[in-house]
Amino acid sequence: MFFIFPDLGVRAPGFYRIQCFLMDIDITKSCIPIQATCLTAPFEVHSPKTFPGTQGLTQISKWFSEQGVHFNISRRIKYT
Repeated sequence: MFFIFPDLGVRAPGFYRIQCFLMDIDITKSCIPIQATCLTAPFEVHSPKTFPGTQGLTQISKWFSEQGVHFNISRRIKYT
């Protein structure tokens, strides 16, 4: 199972990780149990002045694109 965040906004530069929770949501119950959690690998957010430019796309990005996930990317960027 994959979740795509095509436009994730972070205001302050720095290193971040996203914590994800997998829950079994049942609206008939008052408690929603957490089934699993995970942390993403750290990623760096740059200010506009220090942004190094767009890097090449990864194989997994190419695979998602082939599965119908639309990315806001320039056609000039090559897959790596």
